[in-house]
Amino acid sequence: MEVLKVVWWDHKCPNGKVSSAKVHRSLKIIEESSGVNISIESVKEIDPPEIIDGF
Repeated sequence: MEVLKVVWWDHKCPNGKVSSAKVHRSLKIIEESSGVNISIESVKEIDPPEIIDGF
């Protein structure tokens, strides 16, 4: 297994501002012959996620 990216959303409150399903659906994984790309749709209620390179 290889971790390519870690996508971290910060809700800034204990219960979150939106459902986890809405947050997870905003992430799209696109597999291409040259590798894997990610696309993230913005979610108005929360800040854009931090994208951390894999290790």
